[in-house]
Amino acid sequence: MQQLIPAGLDGYIVDPESDEAGAVNDWNDTSHAPLARAFCKTIKDAAPAGFHFGITSGCVYPRLDNRPHIPWAEFVAASDALYPQTYWRMRDQHGQIKDINGGSPDSAIDRGLDAWGRIAAHKPIVAMAGELELVTADELAAYGIRTLHEGMAEAHFYADSGEVPAGNLTAIAYIGAPIG
Repeated sequence: MQQLIPAGLDGYIVDPESDEAGAVNDWNDTSHAPLARAFCKTIKDAAPAGFHFGITSGCVYPRLDNRPHIPWAEFVAASDALYPQTYWRMRDQHGQIKDINGGSPDSAIDRGLDAWGRIAAHKPIVAMAGELELVTADELAAYGIRTLHEGMAEAHFYADSGEVPAGNLTAIAYIGAPIG
């Protein structure tokens, strides 16, 4: 951050999750709350006015049965917005494509808003669409309609590869574009 912020970085979204308990990046431990506060403070103290700080993680992680000990409150308190990963499709560890979080933009957004709404502390929630190389342009259009319906002031996207179909990029360009 000491090099990136002076170079013009205008925001940072932390992703405090891990797939393996005890991994070097495993935040799922309540004893990490002071570290989370210090981490966020270090970034925010170095940031200029207008710098955007947020938190992202799995669509349904902030629940009692799913990574309950991540210091959510500390990350949320420092965040300007929350970005649940409301993906409806993914590629598993074997390379197989599978539906997740209900398999549609609406069901994934419903799940993300439910889980993240419990910890939001009145912060805006922005549903993140992904994995962009695995979804369709029609699904992205449905995602865009839903985010507008929810009053989300921005859209956020994730790609796991450089293989995003051109039609998906076109669909993204239309999300939030003026009609007329």
